[in-house]
Amino acid sequence: MKKVFLGLAACVLGLAAVGNVDAAGPHHGHSHGGYHASHRPYYREHGVRFGGGYYYRGYQSHWASRVYSVEYRRYHYWDPYLKCYYYYSPAADCYYPVGAILN
Repeated sequence: MKKVFLGLAACVLGLAAVGNVDAAGPHHGHSHGGYHASHRPYYREHGVRFGGGYYYRGYQSHWASRVYSVEYRRYHYWDPYLKCYYYYSPAADCYYPVGAILN
């Protein structure tokens, strides 16, 4: 019985130590859950700068939300870091800002 209580105590201490981690994941550029302000923002780490802002190559998982655009017949993804919508271009396998003029 003593081993059971010691095991439970170890679990509680482990959970207490992990309790300080931000459940929403890292927020680059802020000081949350052990991440410091010295980290670069998500778009600076993962985006590619171009004349229309930043675009992202390949799969991305940082979107805060997704809405379907009846006008464009595609999904738009909200980037919480740059505060704008993006759309996926299958031909380029990239996400571009909605309204960006591409050559």
